[in-house]
Amino acid sequence: MFKRENLKPVVISLLLLGILALVLGVGWFAQTSLARENNAAYKAKQAQAAVAVPDESAAYALMSADMELRDIERNRYFAVILIGAGVILISAGWLGNDMLRPRKLPPVSSPTSTA
Repeated sequence: MFKRENLKPVVISLLLLGILALVLGVGWFAQTSLARENNAAYKAKQAQAAVAVPDESAAYALMSADMELRDIERNRYFAVILIGAGVILISAGWLGNDMLRPRKLPPVSSPTSTA
């Protein structure tokens, strides 16, 4: 039903898609991690101290930074999911490539008796 020649491009595309997803996921994860480190709400949470808000506009700025931090964290989780999907695709492509590769059996040696 399936011929090896027809499945080879599918296996190669799985490998390439997996590598692409892995690279994009790692880049996206690095970008969101850097954005998280530069976020004012994240810095305030890391300090673990009460934040004194002098006026209403500063409170709105901190609230806006916290909403942005939630978006950054959500994108960071999606990046981890993309990395995992890339690893799974690479594994499936590698397994498919291994299954399609023809096996060469070692030559059968006949037992010789020296009696």
